[in-house]
Amino acid sequence: MPDISPVNIQEYVLAIARHEAAHWIVGWRLGASMGAITMRLDHEPGTDSLRPDCHASGDRLESIKTVPEIEDHLRRRVRALMAGAIAQLPMNAAATIPEAMRIWQNEGRDDYAKIREFCQLLRNIQYGEVDRNTALHQLNEISAALFQASVVDVQEAKAAIVELAERMTSAVKEFNRSYVFSTEEIFSLASVKALFPSP
Repeated sequence: MPDISPVNIQEYVLAIARHEAAHWIVGWRLGASMGAITMRLDHEPGTDSLRPDCHASGDRLESIKTVPEIEDHLRRRVRALMAGAIAQLPMNAAATIPEAMRIWQNEGRDDYAKIREFCQLLRNIQYGEVDRNTALHQLNEISAALFQASVVDVQEAKAAIVELAERMTSAVKEFNRSYVFSTEEIFSLASVKALFPSP
């Protein structure tokens, strides 16, 4: 977590906002019907601890009836989950799995737990039962391919992610308070309108 100083806090809040904006934007681009984004930063006075409590909600459940549909759904979910950590990294730097892992081991733990579970399900569907080393290799291959796809997702939606994150950051004025950004507010942004002409 960052030191509690105005410069570091502003940078950190913007990075967390990019994380949530990317979940929302990439999720919508991949077919999810997204709801509001909630952003909260909890700080205990007298400490250097700053804990984000944020999420981008989904509005509906898909009807999934076949194994290929399950695979497609899981792949899209993983890409949207990975997009958060990818966008939280400096936007002009090359995104790598080791760099993203630093986020997944901290504030992105919940995302990573879902990513590993969904990738494991994909591996099980595609390959079935094999020895442990082979299974790990297959799992890593699936994860790496989906990570690269998510990097492209974030790059293609960069303008919308950045504008939404900046809007969110400008609204966050206090610690220990929840800020909610509605679907209507998100779609009012020019770059989001350009990305999704007909929501």
